[in-house]
Amino acid sequence: MQNEFNYMQSGMWAERNPLICPCKGTGWTLSDLDTWHECPVHKHGRPHPEVEMLEGDDDEVEVRRLEMYRRLYVDARNAARKAGFTYNFKDACTGLLHDQEFLGRYGIGDDAEITPAMWVAAAEEVAENAHVDRQAEEADYPF
Repeated sequence: MQNEFNYMQSGMWAERNPLICPCKGTGWTLSDLDTWHECPVHKHGRPHPEVEMLEGDDDEVEVRRLEMYRRLYVDARNAARKAGFTYNFKDACTGLLHDQEFLGRYGIGDDAEITPAMWVAAAEEVAENAHVDRQAEEADYPF
């Protein structure tokens, strides 16, 4: 039990993609030990889930949440460019956001409203694939 608690406290469980991170982009996750743990990637000033927020606090937390998503999107775009991605990054992300396979991987319906978390997930996939494509190019792998 102590090992699981230490692991959760370490934050090593966090994923940059909010759609697969255990916190789901909220900044907090509840472990199997029934303890809350703050996500080192998606923390954005949201108070502990068991603390009641005062009126008006939601607006401030929402602004910080959107800033966090923007930062993650820009980080992914920069990683893609560093990996050799030379196309229009936003267009590549937009393409994924309308791709059935992408949506299906995350259990998102075709008619779902596109969220900031989905933009970050798409950006992470574009960045990841840019790295893989670059490695294949360097190895003279035929596409």
